[in-house]
Amino acid sequence: LRPESDKVLSQIAAVLTGHPDWTMRVEGHTDNVGLKASNLTLSEQRAAAVVDWLTRHGVARSRLISLGM
Repeated sequence: LRPESDKVLSQIAAVLTGHPDWTMRVEGHTDNVGLKASNLTLSEQRAAAVVDWLTRHGVARSRLISLGM
């Protein structure tokens, strides 16, 4: 993740912290250039990186679903 993502991710973490009954699906996306399998792997890694960031900042992993698109 880029450092400039911290601000919006912090805001998301704050919202989730304020609503402990909410869950969130994090979707990773790519463009359609290259092999479909490679793009799927990359999109899964992108979503997982966001989930990892959120869990390191206080959001329970059980509240997050990671999905590559």
